[in-house]
Amino acid sequence: MNIKVLKILIILFFIAAAFFLKSFIWWGNVLQIQNLNTIQTISLQANNASGSVNYLKLLITGNIDGSVKIQRADSEKLYEEPIILKGQVNLKLRGDWYDKKCLIFYTPTNVKSGKLQIRYKFSS
Repeated sequence: MNIKVLKILIILFFIAAAFFLKSFIWWGNVLQIQNLNTIQTISLQANNASGSVNYLKLLITGNIDGSVKIQRADSEKLYEEPIILKGQVNLKLRGDWYDKKCLIFYTPTNVKSGKLQIRYKFSS
């Protein structure tokens, strides 16, 4: 194998590894949603108990065979209109957030199977 090709492959490997590691660091905590066919309130907590929070990133991924209505709330009020998820899910939500807790109200309709995961990170 040519030395130039080998160098290029090594560089590409390290770039791919860096992106892979960045995704874990970038998104922080991971939560698998259990009982996809049950109405539930999912509570996300900031890890920094003493620090302030002013930003939240959420990534919800997976797939479901029905549909799900989700809505976010902090300790005081609901945010935004409800979001409907169905089929293949890849939803990114981010923006200002000033509470150390985020509640996600999860309401499924005709969900029998699937898998959903939430990645989230509170920042200051």
